[in-house]
Amino acid sequence: DPIDTDIGARFLELATLETDADPLGFWYTIGSRTCKKHWNETLWKVEIEQAALLSQAADSDQWLVATETDPDLEKLASSMPEPRSARVYLRRLYRRTASPVGGGEDGMQPSLNCLEWTIHRTFRKEYSWGPALVHEATWGLLVPESARVDKHKRALTYWPFHYPKARMYKFQMREPLENGSRKRELSYLVMPLSAADNEQRDFASKRPYLEKAGLKILKGLKSWSERFNVETLASTYTKRVNHDIIYPQERFRKKYNELRVKYEFWADQWPESTDPQKYVFEEMGIAAYLIALWEYENENKVENGESVSDSGSTKKQKKFVDLGCGNGFLVYLLVSEGYDGIGIDLQKRKIWEIYPQATQDAIQLYKVELAFDAIQETSRSLEDFEWIIGNHSDELTPWIPVIAMTNRAKMFLLPCCFWDFEQRMSFGRLPEFGDGRYRRYMWYIAMIVEACGFTYFIDNLRIPSTKCIAFICLQQSSKNYDEARDALVALSREMLGRAVVRDDLVLKLNPELQEMRDNKMKLTNQKRATNQSSSDQD
Repeated sequence: DPIDTDIGARFLELATLETDADPLGFWYTIGSRTCKKHWNETLWKVEIEQAALLSQAADSDQWLVATETDPDLEKLASSMPEPRSARVYLRRLYRRTASPVGGGEDGMQPSLNCLEWTIHRTFRKEYSWGPALVHEATWGLLVPESARVDKHKRALTYWPFHYPKARMYKFQMREPLENGSRKRELSYLVMPLSAADNEQRDFASKRPYLEKAGLKILKGLKSWSERFNVETLASTYTKRVNHDIIYPQERFRKKYNELRVKYEFWADQWPESTDPQKYVFEEMGIAAYLIALWEYENENKVENGESVSDSGSTKKQKKFVDLGCGNGFLVYLLVSEGYDGIGIDLQKRKIWEIYPQATQDAIQLYKVELAFDAIQETSRSLEDFEWIIGNHSDELTPWIPVIAMTNRAKMFLLPCCFWDFEQRMSFGRLPEFGDGRYRRYMWYIAMIVEACGFTYFIDNLRIPSTKCIAFICLQQSSKNYDEARDALVALSREMLGRAVVRDDLVLKLNPELQEMRDNKMKLTNQKRATNQSSSDQD
């Protein structure tokens, strides 16, 4: 009974944020999460099998069923519960691919669907700082205990992967009733998988990571809740970045889930020093993006941002070269999925010897000469490859478009560290347009891509990284090296502080900038109006 006070005391608070959201905004967001599937990429369908309204007698703690299977309860999911009442939903979650456990009487069989319960309620509670009205939504899975413990706890994949693995989790909004200076607070709480001592110690050792994950989840809830308009009773939320520019999101989701089922075991046996929970799944996301892109490209000819059917394109495999492939995990994923290509790097890594023989054969030691006089010779050695890939390619990054242009190849470039053609980027060379070093560097890379004569897309990849802006060129460059050389040398050596920064490009790199500008203008106008009012009174 998750409504029980003793059970509630076993929840651990992982994150708390102050918020200006109205409680109606909180419940609108909770209702959306309850009745829809968009918040969970692993699901393809959500069905509410049962819903009930519980009521609590004024002189008793006992909960009674007031309404069963009322169709209006689904509509009520986005409204605020009445005090001393609770809404209970039993939902069936359908996965796209099977979870290794969760099915059968013992919970140890593979499963494609699972039952989840959700409870919404509002109640009064006393805190050290005063009384508050608590708005609370709790979630839990109806699976046997055996499917939640030991090595199987990570296999319960009906909740998003980045959610801390827990028996239950809940969101709360605390609304102060008397302390007028205290803001409303949002909290994310979880109940550890079991009360066993070893499990509690394991949970405590991972708590810093869990708190970080919880804070990210709570920021999303805060964003959605605060963008609810209480007058129109509708959300004003708009996408902050450009996702899915070339092909529908569904293609990426499907491919990513397929790769995750096949290769997520690497997260448990990752031999490198990098964080496997981030790196393994980030590379899976990049591989899924590329494979979905290549499959989509085979079916559609993309021109000027619009897709046109191209039945004449029958290629099933893409040749690629991953320049600066590092530990080669992206090469491993692409080769394992049947794509013909290689990865090259200046330094050998120990993990190369662990990969299957096909991947070992595809990874090569090679030094790319990074100089304008030598780049044409480098490109000739790569002329057999249709795609040039730069994935966090460090000092190779600004050279990737040049190599792709000279090689008459298509390009995928995901920049990370800040390099120009000769050294670490000196940001004093770049124009300052108030949007941070990362997007200023992305502007610099965009200038290189344009100087090389490419028509390109800018897409924000759905990967667990803050550096997720990618440049994709689906057509060969319209220039040759001689035509582009002077412009590239200028980008390499000249001060660019006075360069013209096109507004359309800046907004592509950061669509949220327009909202920031609008808010700044709004504050400026309000300040002017206040000053004008004061002057009139004087």
